[in-house]
Formats: sequence, structure tokens, C-alpha cells
Amino acid sequence: MLSFSELTRRTLPVADPPDRAHSDAPAGTSGDATGSVLRRMDASTPDPSATELDPDDGASESAGEPAAEATGDAVPDDAVVATPLPQPPSFGSPDELPARVQRPGELTTGWRIVFAIGWIGVILGIAAVWKSSRTLGLPLWWLGPEADPRPLPVQMIPFVLPALMIIASVRSLRHLPWFGIATALATIAIAVPDLDRHPGLASVEIALAIAGGLVSGASFAGVLVRAD
Repeated sequence: MLSFSELTRRTLPVADPPDRAHSDAPAGTSGDATGSVLRRMDASTPDPSATELDPDDGASESAGEPAAEATGDAVPDDAVVATPLPQPPSFGSPDELPARVQRPGELTTGWRIVFAIGWIGVILGIAAVWKSSRTLGLPLWWLGPEADPRPLPVQMIPFVLPALMIIASVRSLRHLPWFGIATALATIAIAVPDLDRHPGLASVEIALAIAGGLVSGASFAGVLVRAD
């Protein structure tokens, strides 16, 4: 009868020792495997000489970077450079503007207003004389008959000088009272030729001229004088 140890040896294969396995392998097999592994290692290992940078190449690359940047920032000769427009001058608010300095010989603001209103009244009065002359059929010398009127520039003669007085007051000219008195005398001279033919209308013209002269004379009170 077989023992347990004999049965085990018969049923289980016995592994050969390592030394025997290597000894039983065909000749040259282990050498070829070792050589292939070494070749793979050599192929995967980088070559130090290949990875080493040439100093000259590095210098050329570093010198090329500023050149590229300079080329990128350079402006072509035919390029149009936009320049900002100048800012418009600032005149400030009306409160910041310097006040106008009045000169000696001018009228004060209040008297200039009175002067202008006086001569506006004279113009309105002369216009009323014109209307009355046409309505009543009493032609004045500067109007002429309705069938054959005077040229328009001649019809405007009594209005010219009073209108100039209004403009002069707005412009704040000096010596306005004297100019007003001269205008009043000229208006009286325009009305004198009609005293014989149409004394009523001529008298109204003279009265208007005198009114303008009185306003002008009264405005002497508003003349500015030089401070001593």
C-alpha cells in the first residue's frame, strides 16, 4: 500500500529549480533578450549632445526677439497719424465775463433808455402825420400827392435821423445829447416848408421835433464825467 507522500509526488509535478531552467534554455536566448532590452534603453535615453544648446544660436534668438518687437511697433511711412482736435475756447458763464467799463461822455443806462424812448415817440408821431396827410389829402412836400408820390428814399427823410438816434443810444455812443439836439433842429427844418400850405401838419412835426430836443437836453443830466 502506497503512503501519502508517494501519492503526492506522483500526482503533483515538481518544478525545476531556477538554475536548472536557465541551464536547460537554448543557448543564446538569454543573451538576445538582454541585448534587445539594452537597445530599447539606448533608444529611449536622450542624447545629451543633441539637447545642449549652441551659445551662438541662443544669442541669435535673443537678438531676434527685440527685432521682431521693433518690427511690430514700427509705423509705416504712409500711415496717417490721427491728431486730436483743439478744444474750443471757453468763454465762461455770463457772470464770469468782465463788466463793460463806461467811458466819460456816455449816458448812464437809465438815461440811454429815456433817450431811446423819446426818439421812438418822435418816429411814431411822424408816422401819424404821414397817415393823416394821406387820409386828409394834404400832401406834404416830402410825401407828394397820392397820385404822384415822391420816391421812397425821399419819403423816409423825416425818419432817418430819429432812427439813427435810437441806434446810437443802443450802441452807447458818447455825446448823445448834442446829437439829439442837432436831430431836433433838422426835423424842424424839414417841417418849415409846409407851414404855408399845411400849417397844421407842419406844426405837429415841429412839436415832435421840439419834444425830441427836450428829451435830448434833459439827458445831459446823465452824462458821465471823468473822475478827478
